[in-house]
Amino acid sequence: MKLNPQDNAGIRRYASSVIRKNRPQVMLAALIVIGVNLLLQLCLTLIGVTGTPGEPPAVTLLSNVVTLLVSAPLQYGMYELFIRLVRGEGGSAGDIFLWFSEGRRLKASLLGSLWFTLLAFCWLMLCMLPALIVLTLLPSGTTLMTYYGGLLLIYLVVLAAALVGLAQILPYMPGAFILAEDPSLPVVQSFSSACQNMKPFKRPFFRFYMVYVLQLVAVLVAITLFLAYAPLDAGLLSLLSLFLTSLASLWILPRMYMGGVCYYHAVFGLEVAAEDDSFTM
Repeated sequence: MKLNPQDNAGIRRYASSVIRKNRPQVMLAALIVIGVNLLLQLCLTLIGVTGTPGEPPAVTLLSNVVTLLVSAPLQYGMYELFIRLVRGEGGSAGDIFLWFSEGRRLKASLLGSLWFTLLAFCWLMLCMLPALIVLTLLPSGTTLMTYYGGLLLIYLVVLAAALVGLAQILPYMPGAFILAEDPSLPVVQSFSSACQNMKPFKRPFFRFYMVYVLQLVAVLVAITLFLAYAPLDAGLLSLLSLFLTSLASLWILPRMYMGGVCYYHAVFGLEVAAEDDSFTM
């Protein structure tokens, strides 16, 4: 069975059916990935590493390296598991830890994460340049109306630039799925191939992915508003923020990643398990 890359609703329904029929594996894998990252962030926060601008660069760099070494293999292990579930091959959540023990997989996950992060950073910076230009060209005013009008304009330009940047970044995402399938492939070639194949579907995939992004943003905004009025000190507020954000991620991210994997299969014309097949092991 093959999915239609033009049918966003059908792909989303199929992704939901895969999650529903493999809920224990999917949720346990997501819990491992999010839980381990949460535990890591908690440890870094408790020892005073908060990622704020005032920290020494060496401390920030070290924390980023540690986070990458932990999160990248788990992320790619989850991708591989989701790919196998979509194809009806079965799998166990514990399989994601294999990406730590095998050198080829560990290397692919680290390089893949670094390359995608670099691509995302470059595209976002490039798309943010108009916002910076608008900021410098805005005339300085003293009235309250002028101040808030200029501030609103800056926010709108930054938001538009971020959306354009996201649209440019998303076509590279299937490169991670390609590497998850075959870690021996060159990293740059995998992401370039993904972007090339995704070009005709850039807008449909953007609309497809924005459904999940908006869900995540809505939940995070609600959490932010709640924390803004929570009578807690900075330390407890930080811990509560990590906990609530992780819960929100556990609800939305599995659907987001499974949807991306299904869209990857649709665009590349890869076979998936028929809906009446048994996805469970």
